[in-house]
Amino acid sequence: MEEQTKERKSLIDISLKITEPEYREIDAISYSMLSKFQREGFRGLEHLYDKVESPSLLFGSIVDTMLTDGMKEFEEKYSICDFPELSDSLVGITRQLFVIYGDTPFGDIDDETISQVCVDNNYYKGASYKATRVKKVRECCSYFYSLLQATKDKTVITQQDYDDARNCVDELKLNAATTDYFNINPYETSIEKLYQVKFASKFNGIDIKCMFDLLVVDHAAKVIYPCDLKTTSSPEETFGEHSFYKWRYFYQAQLYSYILRQNILDDPYFKDFTIASYRFIVVNRKTLSPYVWIYNENFDKGEIKSKDEVYPAWRELTISLDSYRQFYKEHDRYPKYPIGDIPGASIVPTY
Repeated sequence: MEEQTKERKSLIDISLKITEPEYREIDAISYSMLSKFQREGFRGLEHLYDKVESPSLLFGSIVDTMLTDGMKEFEEKYSICDFPELSDSLVGITRQLFVIYGDTPFGDIDDETISQVCVDNNYYKGASYKATRVKKVRECCSYFYSLLQATKDKTVITQQDYDDARNCVDELKLNAATTDYFNINPYETSIEKLYQVKFASKFNGIDIKCMFDLLVVDHAAKVIYPCDLKTTSSPEETFGEHSFYKWRYFYQAQLYSYILRQNILDDPYFKDFTIASYRFIVVNRKTLSPYVWIYNENFDKGEIKSKDEVYPAWRELTISLDSYRQFYKEHDRYPKYPIGDIPGASIVPTY
């Protein structure tokens, strides 16, 4: 029996063996929810579950699909089309209109909806610009909308996006700084590389979940290297000063590391493995100079400090966010005031 526990296993064996859409449906707190809650506060809770789309997120997804899923999966998900050059705002507006209306002809979309979607995307949002924003969308977005309708089972991308993503993938595989993360050495039989591995756990009775871009497992040394791929619009060398704090990536590193450790603690094979510092593998589509940023505090429990701000620990934030989620489940709405905040010396608000 003792010999059986020493047989090599894969982290896949103790992970959630589900598809990405199934993972998205799990009602649990994720990094993206923690980050959004901390950035926007309780007033942003109404949009906590909104699907966020942007050209930068789309490009990151293209690179991620090419690199971790392969070209077959890419061809099933994306369609490369030529269409008139549009601003990022107009692309986002058109995609949102398509999500709302689907098969409805572009000309049948009412002005009020177009106007509101423009405002939601911060496009000519002033009240005096209503006619202008509607006119711009009707003039510029009709053809792109028709492409979305024609390829509705796939995501439409430009040739430029495809070319840039291909360049990023090639650079990540060939660059000396990152090649070891994305290429398989047939002679290193103790090394296992796993993409898009999903786990769930609990903290303080609260359901939490994560999906790793990449896990590198060194079975000989008994070390697991958690990694995440980031595409950035800033030079790669500035990631640790800017994007890391702007998007609260420390929450990702700490939450994911905690969940992974909880999953291996009771496993006979993996319980003695060490989880290494978190790796953020960063690449910019223009500079193509990938960096590997190593975050050593992925198991710290206290506040996170930058030179400009102090952020609450993810544990504290998780408990706070869960209290709002539970309130919503009980009342079918969020509270009018931050939970625990009494606005006045003797006034108790009606929640």
